[in-house]
Amino acid sequence: MRPNGKRVLYLSYNETKHGSFDEAVQISKQSCLWWIDKSRRRPEQLGCPTDIYVRLTGQERYFRGTLDSVKSARDLDPDFVVQAHDHWPSVWQEQAKKTQLRPMKDFKTVFFIRSLREEIQPPDEVKSRRPPQGPVYVDLGGKAKAFA
Repeated sequence: MRPNGKRVLYLSYNETKHGSFDEAVQISKQSCLWWIDKSRRRPEQLGCPTDIYVRLTGQERYFRGTLDSVKSARDLDPDFVVQAHDHWPSVWQEQAKKTQLRPMKDFKTVFFIRSLREEIQPPDEVKSRRPPQGPVYVDLGGKAKAFA
């Protein structure tokens, strides 16, 4: 928690580039969705568990879930990519096969997300912002801050 409220993570998802988000939502409800990100993050700057908001690019649709943890790719098990297949939608799995993902080269951070569901009325601090180009912190009751 921040002095002014709770710090959450805000992301956008492009269904045109990465496939339907529905399968990701289902995985997050059955087990845990492992979302990889290309830029370096500092997990210690976000207290987990916390909320995560995902906006579908080009739409006014939002999803809210629980961000259980954030890990640097350098702290992952060597067989992470093999294990991840059970935690990725089929389109993500196909993309991973084509690129042969390598931690620290192709991605730097992993977000572990559970229980995504559509959020009809996200907080004003989230809804008033454009879809972010990359993950951003949003302090509810405060200002957004991009990951450093």
